[in-house]
Amino acid sequence: MCSKDKKVEESVRVPAVSGSFYPSNSAELSLEIHSLLKHASSFKCQDVNAIIVPHAGYKFSGSVAATAYNTLLNSIKTFFL
Repeated sequence: MCSKDKKVEESVRVPAVSGSFYPSNSAELSLEIHSLLKHASSFKCQDVNAIIVPHAGYKFSGSVAATAYNTLLNSIKTFFL
């Protein structure tokens, strides 16, 4: 197992809205993300250069974001966050 770099550990920001806009429990968060992606639509698109995905909180815009990601799932190789 690798040891953690203290400088990296100190630079990790504590999530400010954990539990408000998304579940604070990692298992619940994972289930919610998988559920959103599973139930989201997708569109057939060609020559997509970029998308802008809302991030207002999963309960507000999670389904829209999941639709965007499902649409690009098999065609995009690089993501910038």
